[in-house]
Amino acid sequence: MKGRFKYSPNLTLGSMRSSCTTRVEIVSPPKIAIANQLLTLRIRLSHALLTVPFVMSGIGYLPQAAQAQIIDRDGNGCPAGTRIGTTNFIVNGNFATNAGTGLGVATGPAPVPPILRFTSDLPYRGDGLYPDDGAGGGLSIQSGSVDYTANFVAGRPFPGDPANGVPASNTYLYSNPNVRADGTSAITPGNPIIWSQTVTGLQPNTTYNFIAYFYNLLTVPGASPIIVLRIGSSTGSSISGAPITVSTRQQWIPVQFAFTTEAGQNSTTLTIIDQANDIAGDDFGLTAIALNKCEPLSSNGGLTLVKRITSATRGGVPISGLSFSDVIADTDASAINQAGLRPVGLTSIPDTNPLQSGDDVQYTIYFLGQQALENFNLCDLIPTGTSYVPNSISIAGSGAGADQGRYFSPLTSLEQVAESNVCENRRNPNGTVIVKLGNVPSGQPGSVSLRVKIN
Repeated sequence: MKGRFKYSPNLTLGSMRSSCTTRVEIVSPPKIAIANQLLTLRIRLSHALLTVPFVMSGIGYLPQAAQAQIIDRDGNGCPAGTRIGTTNFIVNGNFATNAGTGLGVATGPAPVPPILRFTSDLPYRGDGLYPDDGAGGGLSIQSGSVDYTANFVAGRPFPGDPANGVPASNTYLYSNPNVRADGTSAITPGNPIIWSQTVTGLQPNTTYNFIAYFYNLLTVPGASPIIVLRIGSSTGSSISGAPITVSTRQQWIPVQFAFTTEAGQNSTTLTIIDQANDIAGDDFGLTAIALNKCEPLSSNGGLTLVKRITSATRGGVPISGLSFSDVIADTDASAINQAGLRPVGLTSIPDTNPLQSGDDVQYTIYFLGQQALENFNLCDLIPTGTSYVPNSISIAGSGAGADQGRYFSPLTSLEQVAESNVCENRRNPNGTVIVKLGNVPSGQPGSVSLRVKIN
């Protein structure tokens, strides 16, 4: 049975607003009237925590004035007006690379091997084994679920933190401070360095967030780890976050510390210290270590979006009487046109030539940033009453780090897809397209097109 439909993008995309939930969004409602039901097709661009959908460089949160030393921004993560960026400066922060000793093969207590890309006061005991007290404790990278000492100590993989865009990790570092790698006690004088890494490529007078997830491995009462995050300056001084006791057993807990670099500083040494200093317990897992720039929540930033219907076919043949080759002039379309990309297409299908069941419709989102767009992501929810046409995504003008776009079929879970934080409805009722457009230079126009079939 054939139906008769009206398809209209009805777009006014010039508005971009900050919300009180750390998100900036653009909602564009092309409308499809099917059996008198108004269905809304939305595009949502969002500043969601830890995912960095896009950044308008130099707008919003301004860098601090030159400082004599790095500044503690407290343990609550990035300051108000910013959110955590996606670029992680830490190498092997989820311990996916192990030492290559062979799982369960004990090695003599020795310094952490260079392949692991971090240093520690504690010895590395080998991959996938229990760093027991009798042999001096120490470190071991674990994979998956582990149970040691009649299940008094148990580890479980990190499930991820989807709300903040942190992916799951099957690997983690087991820490049991007892004896240092040099053979001296880790309990007296205590406060051993569990993990340390020097990172480069930072910007002066810029705020960053240092975060890691910790897991109290004990299943019975015992000493809990007391974690301190420390940041070093270019002059040799350092600042530390407040000690955090990871007292909840068998649960991954984030500990974080935001700070602002000093003038001229482009590197820092990050350190994780355990202050429990007690051999009766203090077994914990560690993973998902990250250092991310705190990016501004821009309220506008000169981003221009235009959405148009760019083709409609019936039975593989263009529908007669419809032309998609002209640019419909408005302020946003003119800006994109002047940048060198013609935003052709219609804003609606005329009532005199309505769409029918089985018709194939392409729509295109044109974009232009007056400033650089960093880690620019786009999520498009396929509207009810239509079906996505496989392999129909086409992209022009994307930047470094872009992909070719991904389609997720209806009801497919988006919780583990970091970029899904840009989506208005992560329940994915009718299919979702997510496109990573990467780092798009200022003034470079581009477009994303996809097709749907009228049901």
